[in-house]
Amino acid sequence: MYEFQKATGKQTLNTAWDIIRRKPKAVGIDGITVAEYAEDVESNLERLRFALTNDMYRPDQEMKVALKQRDIQVSCIEDKIVQTSVAIVLQGAFTFPACVHSFIKGRSIYTAQSAIKEALSSAPPQAFVKVDIEKYYDSIDNTILLNQLREKFDDERFIDLIRIVMHAGMRGISTGSCLSPVLSNIYLIDFDIEISRSANSYIRYVDDMLISLGGIEPDGTDSEDSAPFKIAQEVEARLKDLNLTVNKEKTSYFGADEPFTYLGFEFRRPAAEQKIEALIESGDFAAAEELLTQQGISQSVDVVQICGIDRIVPAGRNVWRDNESGRYQEPVEHMDSKGLSSMITDGVELAVDVIGKDKRTTYCVFDIDVNRQTILEHGDDSGVFNALILKTFEVAISISAALVKLGIRSYLESSGYKGYHLWVFWKSPVSVKDLKAFYNSILPGIEIPEGVHIEKFPASEEPVQKIKLPGCIHSVSGKRSFFVTDTGKQIEESEILEFVENDFPANHETAKKSDKKPEPAIPAHISAIANKCAVIAAIVKRAEKDHYLNYHEKSALLYTFGCLGDEGRKHIHRILSGCMDYNYSITEKELERCAGLYPIGCKKLFERFEDNYPNCKCSCTFDLPKMYPSPVCHAIKVKPGCYMPPKTEEKLGHFKQGSAKMRINELISKYAELTKKSAEVHQQQSVCGEQIDLIFERNGVTEMNTDIGKVIRQEDGFYLRLGV
Repeated sequence: MYEFQKATGKQTLNTAWDIIRRKPKAVGIDGITVAEYAEDVESNLERLRFALTNDMYRPDQEMKVALKQRDIQVSCIEDKIVQTSVAIVLQGAFTFPACVHSFIKGRSIYTAQSAIKEALSSAPPQAFVKVDIEKYYDSIDNTILLNQLREKFDDERFIDLIRIVMHAGMRGISTGSCLSPVLSNIYLIDFDIEISRSANSYIRYVDDMLISLGGIEPDGTDSEDSAPFKIAQEVEARLKDLNLTVNKEKTSYFGADEPFTYLGFEFRRPAAEQKIEALIESGDFAAAEELLTQQGISQSVDVVQICGIDRIVPAGRNVWRDNESGRYQEPVEHMDSKGLSSMITDGVELAVDVIGKDKRTTYCVFDIDVNRQTILEHGDDSGVFNALILKTFEVAISISAALVKLGIRSYLESSGYKGYHLWVFWKSPVSVKDLKAFYNSILPGIEIPEGVHIEKFPASEEPVQKIKLPGCIHSVSGKRSFFVTDTGKQIEESEILEFVENDFPANHETAKKSDKKPEPAIPAHISAIANKCAVIAAIVKRAEKDHYLNYHEKSALLYTFGCLGDEGRKHIHRILSGCMDYNYSITEKELERCAGLYPIGCKKLFERFEDNYPNCKCSCTFDLPKMYPSPVCHAIKVKPGCYMPPKTEEKLGHFKQGSAKMRINELISKYAELTKKSAEVHQQQSVCGEQIDLIFERNGVTEMNTDIGKVIRQEDGFYLRLGV
């Protein structure tokens, strides 16, 4: 009964925003980016919540984006937040059957793969029918969907919000909406339960279904008495009740001994699998390749031999794979190199923790990519993207040449999507601290073109750093990564058997240290803030320990040290440079944006972080004229004049000093009055709409002429065509 209240609550909206901001998103029709929305996120979310709770929210039009295989609709950032907020409530309210593997936390194409393997290993041997729904998202009947939701929820206000967010017409849901995945699962929930009860085994991922026929061979599929025909007929009939149709061109039948593909995975029967494994184990790769081809599996086993799994994944190191909850979030059970190689050959994308428990590593990787902004602006099939791929290769070769001068051998890998990985292997474990100095001795001499980005692995002692294993198929491009020569030619199995390990350049490192100038001392008035303010001290300590700060923590530093001139700016860079996502240019832009603004006050600071840092207490007292309590006061006490308040005219524009309070009172009173009138108008519109609806119902029509035009009744409301 309280679903609307939960979906529009501050906590749910904040959670939705946190999900949306994690990854770069395509920009909607309003042109506002995640970064721009984040600049004043608290005010933006409060304004959005006000609009939602006062029934004033209306989503912007979606922007159509043409992709290779289909078109998608892109929503604005604020609409994505609302979509995600509603999706959070829906996901918590429904329990989806185990046969569904799409868009559910903890389930993915890999859990579907495991379910199929389990069915294949059962006795008697299983035959399957594969069914695809024709244009599923476009064909969903919104009247049926909304009625399904009404059966679950008594909160009509929540249902109305869903209808608004869906842009609900008669049919179809948006392919780009954050809400559509959960709606697509809800629409088929009863269908899934019915089919899973009648089938031997049933697996669905979005609109792709795989149904087991038990041990029955699918002979005579054209016969109405055959098992495949009956199952396909039952599925078609149940889908018809939902106004959905089967894509008969994609319906396929597989006998108990036939290999088949599903969700990009290729499956073969256990007997053939064992024979292929025996051939690989004996070293007869040619025979294994031939048998794979006979089984309809075209993957090459060569890639397994050149991945260097034993070298890259030492004993005890964590391995992860991609799933629905995010990149490399699902741990892989500890297995030997043979098991990992088998997963890679089967198309599973794996990544490994770069550093061990001792915070050391025996290899490092330079990751040279086309940057995300370029891909968002130009796409990954444009001439600009392809030209920059060549640039990433040139940068990788430049780094390799610089390493050769130090007597260091490196190995170049095409990542399968947007660039190259350059691997360097060490004879003995190396600390992250030493690697940072090593990177700094190599990269300053490398020219990096605009649009190209370099990451280093490892870059810190943070345990969350992962690197994709060579040989994997990239989840975005569908291309397999492979090692290449310095001319870009793929390296064959016979050309590389093991990686050459290098001595870490310890003498070079020592020389670098001796030439390095000592770190300048932090000015006393700057250090006074961290010494005296418990919250700022905790934030600085977290940056040093975790190498990460969230948006609010960075803002607290910007609105403290950023108000103290050049010395404060330098200290900001000093703190943030240890964070994994540090970028000098972006930090400078944030500092410029903060220039001329007032520093954060003690009260606001402690209110914002009381949950994050509950042990931090404020007992500071200040006696500074014309200055409210702020951490900056500690700096002023040590060095008077280090902070210059912005001029009132610069900060307030047409608001004159002394009149700001009067002006805000005037505006907020007017705003409240307009809001009240808006609510009254909306209520009157609702009553009027109900009366119009009743007239249409009584007369059994969908159109009526009036003095000012024709009124047309549709599922999502009334429309007036003027002058008709």
